[in-house]
Amino acid sequence: MSPTSGQHKVHFTVQGEGPTVILIHGIAASISGWSILGPALVNNGYRVIAPDLPGHGESHKPERAEHYHIKEIYSILEKWVESLNLSEKYNLIGHSLGGHLSLQYGLRHPDRLSGLVLIDPFYSPQQLYPFIRWLQRRAAIGAAVLRRTSVPLLQRAVGWNPEVSKQMNNLERRQMAVDLHRASPMILHILPTVPDLTPVLTNIQTPTQVIWGSRDRTLNAASFPKLVARLPNAAGYQVTGGSHQPHLTQADIVTPLVLEFLNKLTQNN
Repeated sequence: MSPTSGQHKVHFTVQGEGPTVILIHGIAASISGWSILGPALVNNGYRVIAPDLPGHGESHKPERAEHYHIKEIYSILEKWVESLNLSEKYNLIGHSLGGHLSLQYGLRHPDRLSGLVLIDPFYSPQQLYPFIRWLQRRAAIGAAVLRRTSVPLLQRAVGWNPEVSKQMNNLERRQMAVDLHRASPMILHILPTVPDLTPVLTNIQTPTQVIWGSRDRTLNAASFPKLVARLPNAAGYQVTGGSHQPHLTQADIVTPLVLEFLNKLTQNN
């Protein structure tokens, strides 16, 4: 399905019946990143809606860098959610940049949410490792390189993290490379525009579950307990040996955690 929000087409899928869960992927990913968690939610009685963020997957890909500011990405996402006309409260599950967008939504629309699940969420530029920060300041160069890089080379790059190499098969790593290749290279301009949400985290009252990999090589794993401590109604779980994508690399741990959390919220509502 592909509704139009202004000039921005947002591609998304809808599966299952029951309480609604919206899945929001991270940067350089797509709906395919929910290939394990999404079906598990459907099989356990949830209606799962998953969009491709602007510049990603099959959604609209503007050519100009100014369209890749976090404010515009969030605005398009917010309008898309409104277009769903959901009559009951729903849950958001966000990974990485999707976690940032979920937190922003929770700040603005707490009355619409039952719960938040944040998987290795990006909530502050201070979480980034020095090399990622260096790349962040050179978004234009990175975009030019990405535009010229083939899927096989990207697949090799995806496997640089030993945790990913050990815990994901070739097909899964190739899908990550395909998602990166088909995304607009301009998505790299998003990162420098992401604000630090630390000062406002205490305003988020929505029940929240934070899950992260202990060996995240993108965001410093030490930052996630600090997030849990600042959120008034949050619980955290560290996946030992997990990467930046524990919902893929260690789904046998993450999926039951998410289902237990959502099931408790459903029973209490």
